[in-house]
Amino acid sequence: MKRTFVIVVIAAALIAMAAFAFAEDAKAPVSFDKAQAPGVKATCPVMGAEFTIDAKTTFSQYDGKYYYFCCSGCKASFDKDPAKYAAKK
Repeated sequence: MKRTFVIVVIAAALIAMAAFAFAEDAKAPVSFDKAQAPGVKATCPVMGAEFTIDAKTTFSQYDGKYYYFCCSGCKASFDKDPAKYAAKK
C-alpha cells in the first residue's frame, strides 16, 4: 500500500512538471520566421555584417518582419530607430 502511494505521488509530480514545462514553452516567443532558421546566413541591418543565425541570435520584429542582428549592440541601435535601418534592407 505504501509503495503504491509513493509511485502515484512520483507519477503525479512528473506529470505536473511536464505540464509546467510545456506551458512555459508555449509562452516563448517565436525567434525565427518561416524565411529564416538556424544555420541560414543573414545580414545585420545595422552593421551590414554577414553571419549565420543560431538559437542565440538576437532579433527584433518591426512592421511585421523579423530583423536579425550580429550582436546585441546592433539590436539596441535598431530598436532606437527601426525605420532608419529597415529602409536599408
